[in-house]
Amino acid sequence: MGKPSRHGEGAATERFRLEGRSQSFDPRVDAIRPDLADVALASRHFAPHYAKAVARSCVVARTPVRAKADADSEMVSELLFGEGFALLDITGGWAWGYCLHDHYVGYVPQDTLGAYVEPAFRLIAPASVTGANGQPLALPVGALLGDAGSVPADAIAALDTKADDAVATAEAMFDTPYLWGGRSNEGIDCSGLIQTMLARAGIAAPRDSDQQLGGLNGDIDLAAPYQRGDILYFPDHVGVMIDDKILLHATQHYGKVVKEALADVVARIESEGHSPAIIGRKRLLAG
Repeated sequence: MGKPSRHGEGAATERFRLEGRSQSFDPRVDAIRPDLADVALASRHFAPHYAKAVARSCVVARTPVRAKADADSEMVSELLFGEGFALLDITGGWAWGYCLHDHYVGYVPQDTLGAYVEPAFRLIAPASVTGANGQPLALPVGALLGDAGSVPADAIAALDTKADDAVATAEAMFDTPYLWGGRSNEGIDCSGLIQTMLARAGIAAPRDSDQQLGGLNGDIDLAAPYQRGDILYFPDHVGVMIDDKILLHATQHYGKVVKEALADVVARIESEGHSPAIIGRKRLLAG
């Protein structure tokens, strides 16, 4: 797939009409609507019209990515300051497209996007920058910056810098409120925690736990001894081991990121009717 155009919003409204037979698709990562689809998908999916993506950057601290163009629609993910968004259409103040870091499709308010800025740094601690209105803008961990500016050196890392201990970056999220679709220290969900942790290790991961389970390498035997950094997948849930007995995970059960004995997690999930509780394991990080 080619890179989105960066040459103006006009490109987002270009229309193409092709004919052909459609193939199956995942609406979470394939930008397809009944009326419009990403032109990059034209070879395998028929749509009445196609649009060429235009790269934009998030210009607010964080904004929900929603399933529909409606403020009351489900928040399916979150875009952080400086992260890229591939814009395909604008309707009624809502921008439709996909997040550049994981191709997750959804809607964000049009006014949360601005000109694309190539990111060079990642915030590894909360910090403030000067916003578009000239006022300080508090940014969450994980936000991206094109330049360091006045941000303290210990609050940023070059985008290609790999954390020595990515699990520790996840542990730093301890007690963060659980937020469905969240991806920051202001609120995070289970797969968002794992995606964020792996990003600090230089590993691009899909957004949802089932996508991670099916799309990431590093599978290990379910019976292998546990070690720090092992990622465990449960039905509709995921967490990371911080040692051979304790799981770190963002859970609705407690409403936050917690450290919990794996045995207790397994017992609770099995009591909810899921057996086996652990359906996959991956070892992508050094123990």
